[in-house]
Amino acid sequence: MTEIIIKLLESLKSTGAVIDEHKAYLAVETVLDNYNIQSKSTALTVTTDIPEHAKIFFSCKKLEGLSKSTLKNYAYEIRRFSEQVCKPVSMITITDIRVYINNYTNAVKSSTIETKIYCLKSFFGWLHEEEYISKNPTKKIVIPKKPSRMREGLSVEQLESARNACLNSRERAFLEFYLSTGCRVSEVVGLKLTDIKNNSMKVIGKGNKERIVFLNEKALMYLKMYINSRTDKSDYIFTSERMDRKTSLYKPIGARAIEDVFTKIGKRCDLHLHPHLLRHTFASMMLKNGASLRAIQEMLGHSDPKTTNVYAKITNIQLMHEHQRCAVA
Repeated sequence: MTEIIIKLLESLKSTGAVIDEHKAYLAVETVLDNYNIQSKSTALTVTTDIPEHAKIFFSCKKLEGLSKSTLKNYAYEIRRFSEQVCKPVSMITITDIRVYINNYTNAVKSSTIETKIYCLKSFFGWLHEEEYISKNPTKKIVIPKKPSRMREGLSVEQLESARNACLNSRERAFLEFYLSTGCRVSEVVGLKLTDIKNNSMKVIGKGNKERIVFLNEKALMYLKMYINSRTDKSDYIFTSERMDRKTSLYKPIGARAIEDVFTKIGKRCDLHLHPHLLRHTFASMMLKNGASLRAIQEMLGHSDPKTTNVYAKITNIQLMHEHQRCAVA
């Protein structure tokens, strides 16, 4: 308190005021004695309640059927936000959101920015709906538009190169399975042999939605070769290469291990190969061979037709054939 009084008196003297320092000191001391004074550096720090609300948010979204991978992405993005914007949810403004997003604009891909915005809009939209906050600060935040590009799969030549690069029936079974079904990675993990009924099987897709996928003769043949090559009797269609010593069974394969299988095949044939590329290849080839967009939508498990429309761009070769077939002679 003494330091504050001295600074006040020095400030008064600097204005040219004539004062009795002793009397002024006593007067100021008497007034300030009724207050608790704290410097800015030791003032109470405002803490965030984002983690507390996030736990409830995740529980609600899990009940709605969001996949584990989606919930994991939400958790990561919301944690990063809470670390950088350390405020209670009721005090967070649109400016806080914009500054946070802007910090990443030049450092990450546009798709990453889109993911961050989508996660925050989902979280704060939920907070507003549940009346934890009176106003949604992300309402006016717009997801940047990105150029619409056709999702292209492997060409016939690239596909044959990938097939030739497979070293064993396991790798070939993976390749043919994805080409035949167009599945997502998350839909393949945990599939069991009993799930296969003749040439079809049920898979659980996004939003816990069930759909039927089909296995062609080539996929079934290589699956059979792969399963017969295994020395265990695991119930799972695809397993890891490590055996559980306790059960003498191969462990069910995980998503990362599946991606590694395709990465290894791709390196041998100089292709950036990954499961989702096989999904694009499946859709593109189905379209070229005459399948309707509606059928492709069902087989891919797309809830929104717009998602499937990215495959609908007609190739130059198809245009040439149509021209030859229909043009006036």
